[in-house]
Amino acid sequence: MEELRARHLERYLMSQRETCSERSARRDLQGLLRIVRALPGQDRLDRTAADYAGQRGHGVDAQQEMRPGYSDREFQAIMAAARSDVAAIRDRIAAGESLLRRFLDAPESLTPAEREQGVRLEAMARTGRVQVDYRGLSAGEYPAACYAQARQLFVIDPDLAPLLIYAAGLSGRNPETLKELPAEHRLLEERAIAVTLTKRRRGKANSRASVHWSVDPDRDLRTMGSLYLLLHRMMARSRAFSHTSSVWSIWAGSGRRGARHAATAGHCGPFDAELARKLKLRAWADRHGLVGDDGAPLEMLVTRVKKTVEARTAKRVGGHLPSARLTNTAQTSFAHYLRADPFITEWAADVLTKTITDADTTPATS
Repeated sequence: MEELRARHLERYLMSQRETCSERSARRDLQGLLRIVRALPGQDRLDRTAADYAGQRGHGVDAQQEMRPGYSDREFQAIMAAARSDVAAIRDRIAAGESLLRRFLDAPESLTPAEREQGVRLEAMARTGRVQVDYRGLSAGEYPAACYAQARQLFVIDPDLAPLLIYAAGLSGRNPETLKELPAEHRLLEERAIAVTLTKRRRGKANSRASVHWSVDPDRDLRTMGSLYLLLHRMMARSRAFSHTSSVWSIWAGSGRRGARHAATAGHCGPFDAELARKLKLRAWADRHGLVGDDGAPLEMLVTRVKKTVEARTAKRVGGHLPSARLTNTAQTSFAHYLRADPFITEWAADVLTKTITDADTTPATS
């Protein structure tokens, strides 16, 4: 076990390619990697082999991983749609908080309707339980009424898609890493935050990494540090009831799922039980009318957003991978995010053509 190296695993894949299809070869490698990850005594496993086994993109699921990023037009449309939703969520909760403060400070200044709503908001803030005026509603309208009231102070399930997409576009991080963002952080002179991230795609020795994100105190949607603080603030009330250590906390609803969180007044860390929570990304993209360059409805994947950020960063620094890497080594960025991306390939061809043309037209000096 101590002698196993990443090159042995790569040679195994090459040998399988000689006798079967690419998909079958990767399926065989995937089975081998599962065995490697399940071996006892992982601390004795060579670091290169552990890293290789922990990375995605080697097995049959590489077919999804090798999907390209988005074009500049597609990416800009995605980020504009996500940004508008995030701003709406921010403004919605801020309006609820403002009404609650006015009710607590000067209830006599409110209209009768505002005072009634203030009573409900005060009870929600104190107990975490959603307070709804059911008068005039049929039983079938109750769930929608609960969500409409909960969203005044809390983040709810449909908010997760744009929040996660926008965070991926700002940070260039994998969705798994973003879903495990901790609530614990350090604010550094109000100019940056320090957060410890969980990186499940690495070996055990590299499972955590500390990052610093800049903060723009005047624009909370401009940088990842500012967005993180906004997420922290918007979900603070819910975290007080869910008791999650994650920055993510939502009011989960009053149906069957809500019953599972009865002890926490319906609040939960949405990614605490499993990271694979359904975010209905396709419905979100359809709602915004997002289409691909081919005119078809846009396939919405957070992994493709991350890949797009890798590609855009690589182009911005002229293709110098050690400078371009955001979350991986230069080798991993190339192998899993840049090598098969058609937009990077086209850009690199244009740069090479321009360089050769400039070399041919530049007079030689003696």
